[in-house]
This record gives sequence, C-alpha cells and structure tokens, in this order.
Amino acid sequence: MSTQTLTAKLEAVKAVINSPELAKLQAAHATAQKQLDWCVEQHKADPTPRMALDRAAAKQRTAHALDALNKLQGQINQARQESSDLTRMLNSGETLANARQAWRDAADAQVTATRAAQDAQDGMTAINAALEAEKQKATAASLLQRAATLAELGFGDKVETTAAAAGKLLDNANLKIDALLNDAIPAAQKRIDQANTALVQADKATRAAEAEILKAHADCAELALAVAAEDFEKLVLSFHASRIAAFGDFGRRVEHYTVVNDTRFEIEAERIRAQAEQGN
Repeated sequence: MSTQTLTAKLEAVKAVINSPELAKLQAAHATAQKQLDWCVEQHKADPTPRMALDRAAAKQRTAHALDALNKLQGQINQARQESSDLTRMLNSGETLANARQAWRDAADAQVTATRAAQDAQDGMTAINAALEAEKQKATAASLLQRAATLAELGFGDKVETTAAAAGKLLDNANLKIDALLNDAIPAAQKRIDQANTALVQADKATRAAEAEILKAHADCAELALAVAAEDFEKLVLSFHASRIAAFGDFGRRVEHYTVVNDTRFEIEAERIRAQAEQGN
C-alpha cells in the first residue's frame, strides 16, 4: 500500500474520530435522559396508566438514543485503532525509507574506505619499489667504489669516477634507504592500518544498515498482515450483520418484548391499585 493511499485512509479515519455527530448524539441522549427523569418523577406524583405509558416511551427513547450514541462511540473507538495502525504503517514506511538511505550512505562510505585502503596499499607498493631502486643504487655505488679504489691503487681497469665520488653516491643511497625504512614505510603502514580499520567499520555499518532494512521490511509485512486480518474480521462481521438484517435481530426482539411487557405490567398494576383504592 502506497504512502499516498495510507495518508488518504488516515485522513478519512480522522474524520470519523472528529465526527460532529458525536456531540449531537450526546446532546440527544442527555435530553432523552432528562425527559425520562422528569417522567419518572411525574409518575411518582401521578401514578396513572397514562404517566406509565409516557415513562415507558421516554425510557425507550432514552434507550434508542444511548444505542445510537454507543454505536457511534464504537465506530470512533475502532477508527482510533485504525488510526494507530495506519500511523504505525506510515511510520514503518518512513523507517524503511530512512533505513535504505542509511544503507546508501554506509555503502558510499564503504566504497570510499575501500578506495582509501587501496590507495594506502598502492602507496606502500610505491615506497617498496623506491626502496628496491635505492638498494640497487647502493649496490652499484658500492661496486663502483670498490673498482675505483682498486684503480687508484693501480689494480684493475681504470674507471670514470673516483672512489670518493662513488662513496658519496653510496652514502646518498644509504641515506634514502634509511629514510624509507625509518620514516616512509612506517608512515605508509600506519595509513594502511587506519584505512583497514575504517574499512572494517564501514563494512559493519553497511551490514547494520542491511539488518535495519530487513527489520523494517518485516515490520511493514507484519503490519500489513495485521491490517489484512482486521479487514477479514470486518468482512465476517459485515456478513453477520447482513444476515441479521435479513432474518432479524433476536436480541432486539427480546428487548422490545421486555419493554412492552414491562409497560403492560405497570398499567395492569395501576389498574388493580386504583380498583383497590376504590374498594372494588
């Protein structure tokens, strides 16, 4: 059920809850009750068959007014329950939308964290390559220094540089190697560790968001099932109501029979009392 449909149903239900008919029926019942109270007092003062009939009629009007009031009140109570269910469904839909947005945000953060982890790893790879290059330079400079030293001592072939110059090349290579080992590599490893930690947290957030989506889906399904069950119950009650309308309401017949016979009994009692007072 779409949000628009749920909102429309909620507005219709609120209209029932705020029905102006409630005040009218309450006023009608209050008026009928006052009339009944008046008839009861009048009947006490003037216990005649006519007053008994008036009291019975007032009693029946009061009962009908109360019945109408209770019927509307029942509809309002049912509407309040429906309003609560619809509000929960709307809220669950909003919760689902929020969960989906949270998942998208978490997934984006996970992608960013993955890229950061890959960049950190690529940085370490580049540093290791630079370290390997400097080691090769150091090896070459060491060999060149050895050859230059031998040449200066008169041994071996003459080389194009001096032992001192080759030594400087070796020192520079060793300095770079030390810098890479002591500074660049630890810093790169720290970035990798931080990136991996962030990636783990992002993965947890994504999984938590997925769980919230599943929970929101389950809540929506549970509410939809509850509403469907209520709709089925309404159909059953409507079916019984149609049968009562077709074949009669036994309960109402009994109530009417009781009121009529109570009235007849009161009239007969008044007649017997009047005869007794006349000495017949």
